[in-house]
Amino acid sequence: MKTTMMRVVAFTLVTLPTLASAHSGHDHSAPESGLIHLAWLAPLVIAGAVIFIKRRNNSTDK
Repeated sequence: MKTTMMRVVAFTLVTLPTLASAHSGHDHSAPESGLIHLAWLAPLVIAGAVIFIKRRNNSTDK
């Protein structure tokens, strides 16, 4: 089962287009596009840090 899932994931990643455009103003090959798309990860990093700190504080209180 795990091997099958890994094959599906690998196939999906291989077949994804490397150059994609949603519209003419959304260019993934622009030099600053990487930075702009990384900015979308900031809320996930912040949420992960908050959860980590809360769990760490709860475990030290016990």
